[in-house]
Amino acid sequence: MEVLVYEFFLAGGASRSTQREGNASLLTEGAAMVASVANDLAHLDHVDPVVMLDRRLEGPDQIGLHQGCQLAWVDSEQHEQRLFEQLAATADWTIVVAPEWDDILLSRAQRCLAVGGRLLGPGPDLIRLAADKITLADYCKTQGLPVPFGCLLEQDDDLPLEFPYPAILKPRFGAGSAGLRWLENCTDKVAWAPRFAEYRLEQYCPGIAASVGLLMGPAGHYVLPPCRQHLSDDGTFQYQGGSLPMPASLAERAEVLAHQVADVLPAGVGYLGLDMVLGEEGTADFLIEVNSRLTTSYVGLSQLTEGNLAEMMLRVAEGESIRACFREEPVCFEASGRLLDTRVS
Repeated sequence: MEVLVYEFFLAGGASRSTQREGNASLLTEGAAMVASVANDLAHLDHVDPVVMLDRRLEGPDQIGLHQGCQLAWVDSEQHEQRLFEQLAATADWTIVVAPEWDDILLSRAQRCLAVGGRLLGPGPDLIRLAADKITLADYCKTQGLPVPFGCLLEQDDDLPLEFPYPAILKPRFGAGSAGLRWLENCTDKVAWAPRFAEYRLEQYCPGIAASVGLLMGPAGHYVLPPCRQHLSDDGTFQYQGGSLPMPASLAERAEVLAHQVADVLPAGVGYLGLDMVLGEEGTADFLIEVNSRLTTSYVGLSQLTEGNLAEMMLRVAEGESIRACFREEPVCFEASGRLLDTRVS
């Protein structure tokens, strides 16, 4: 079985200037995800992972890939498009990791399907819904899911006076923490990101930031152990890594919300990531984002899996049932995928 592992920045989907302008964190996280999932796949006797790498990047072959991974080198943006379609057409499965803005993730998924490939990840309907933060919040609200109160703003709009501040301003179509800003009140000056024309102004929900991975398939979904997110405290909410396991009481709340979300989303296969906030002292829990692709939490989850997390993903995607076990030992990792020593000295 051949599995294509594609990450937009690592594979050369963006120009060199674009890769360096504000996307360094996404490239770093992308490399961590690619290395983790590709290495898991390489340890399976029946799987041959193929990883697309941009030859123009500095040291792309130094991301820690297992020797069992086949490297497909990219020389230009035009070559990247042709090679992606060629490899996706012949692979048994294709994993696509890409930003949601400008329909990049959606277009890659559609191109994979157009050439006869199979997505090991959510399909276009789910990608389209999750990428639009306004539409997603409205949809989830109609389904009875807890989402933060918010409204649509266009670039250079005045901040509304009658809004429950503090608030988070986030691009309507964004990825990671790109363009996110903390607003204390309506008098704060907004540094609008030129890349994004529309935003969602969202009421701030205090609590513990968590990520929950789902494995989806035709027979249903499987909720993975929740992971705590570590975010910067400078008002930009930069992702700095994660840790798990979470305390049992918090993990149970996160899993309950994850099941509720999975039950109302469009069907899909592969890995899906949910970002949520678990309210402090028993207050409300909220769904914040749906990531229709791999998330960096995969790195930590892979470390704790008794067995092989990629194999679990493949089995669920094929409609099989799984019985997974995860170790209880603590794991902490950076956004780069580097594991931190959790031992007490």
